[in-house]
Amino acid sequence: MERWPAEPTIPASKTPVPWSHEVTVLTAEEDAQVAGSGSLRTYLGTAPGAGKTFAMLSEGQRRARDGEKVVIGWLEPQDRAGTSWLADGLELLPPRNVDYRDAVFAEFDPAVAIASGADVVLVDELAHTTPDRSRQRWEDIAEVLAAGADVITTANVAHLASVRDYAARITGVGTVTCVPDEFVRSGEVVLVDPPPEVLRARILSGAVYSAAQVGGALADYFRTANLQALGELARAWLAGNAEAVGEDLLVRRGLAGPPASPVVIAADSGTARGEAVIHPRWPWRLWKGPGHPRSRSR
Repeated sequence: MERWPAEPTIPASKTPVPWSHEVTVLTAEEDAQVAGSGSLRTYLGTAPGAGKTFAMLSEGQRRARDGEKVVIGWLEPQDRAGTSWLADGLELLPPRNVDYRDAVFAEFDPAVAIASGADVVLVDELAHTTPDRSRQRWEDIAEVLAAGADVITTANVAHLASVRDYAARITGVGTVTCVPDEFVRSGEVVLVDPPPEVLRARILSGAVYSAAQVGGALADYFRTANLQALGELARAWLAGNAEAVGEDLLVRRGLAGPPASPVVIAADSGTARGEAVIHPRWPWRLWKGPGHPRSRSR
């Protein structure tokens, strides 16, 4: 494994962007170990602006320098200085058009990606759904993987099917479109988890959203406590215990009561041995129903 430096090298002609956290990126040697038909890698961010698209494009550039044919199948439109320049030199594939309610929407085109003959296809926003709700992007990516190309993609932890309800309740934001856990786990997952204070600084500096967008519900979403909770959920998901951590977070945030105490029910056939086992523990709760030797009045 190698770690991204705290301050990546940025061409002098480009506008620098704050970047002071580390993301684990696999080396070329580790890439070779998992090389083969249709490998999937997902950069999983703890929140919007964490740096997952930056990470995806950085790996794409590195693999292009190593001689692989890398194309961009879809790059989410955004005005972020730290990501737009990273697309320079990589072929951007044309999208397909989807008609919906008298409007035309651009969408990732898996057929074009397959026909490009690319070794690696970069596809932003794994959990996206078409406007008519007929198709999810992960289904398009599955087609590209089946055709033999590698795919590098991005998602937020709140988009994981098993996590999204917890994330929605904790942040106060409604549930979002989701992607099946099994699909994400079928490949490699790299967590992009900057410290909350770093991400908040990027938000406030306008590096992620415009000044007009930062406020209200968006400002509430990026509270330190929310970002910490999303980080906990992401790490728990990777460890396989997201449900337990999610329930614990809801209790700690006052959004759910503590779990009920377990109830133990025991019964015996009325024999002396059965009562001897139960009676010492529960002397006042022993049920003496009809037929029990001690159920008759004395």
